[in-house]
Amino acid sequence: MQTRRHLWWSLIAIDAQVALAAGLPPIIDCNSWQVQNFCEIAEDMTHLGFHSQYCQKSVLGLLVGGKVEFYKTASKILHVIHSKRFSREDLDYILELINTSRSNLISRQRQISEIEMTLASLPSSMNGKDEMTTLRESQSNPVLAHFAKTVLSLLIFKPYTIIQGPARRQKLDSYLLEKDPE
Repeated sequence: MQTRRHLWWSLIAIDAQVALAAGLPPIIDCNSWQVQNFCEIAEDMTHLGFHSQYCQKSVLGLLVGGKVEFYKTASKILHVIHSKRFSREDLDYILELINTSRSNLISRQRQISEIEMTLASLPSSMNGKDEMTTLRESQSNPVLAHFAKTVLSLLIFKPYTIIQGPARRQKLDSYLLEKDPE
């Protein structure tokens, strides 16, 4: 079941990426389907049957979850931009989406930093690794943590590039600066 959810949300993300690149609305409307998000808990915990909120999330799970959430937001933004004439009300709604997305991505960066600190305090592993140790290290390691935080940082600012063109075309760029000076 988890694999199907991961596949579905990957398709949503790819659809939004292609739409962003082409300047077109996404083909798939996320609001038309009821699919649960996939689990961000480290794979070694889910294989052992743990699905508790107390299990530690993995860097990989936080990164993929952040990208999926971002592209779901981007999909909504693109649908608003392409559905009708772009107005102040539309811009206000999009800025709400952007602020929610920004908060989510910053929270994920903080969680990754916490995992990074935990990783730094762990003793270096020995040569005789079992499968679970290898799996855990592939999902949460310092290099991946740095990469994930960088990608999430870039995704924080990407929605502004999406709305710049439509805001300028409708002469709403000064309104945008007034509403969100950053």
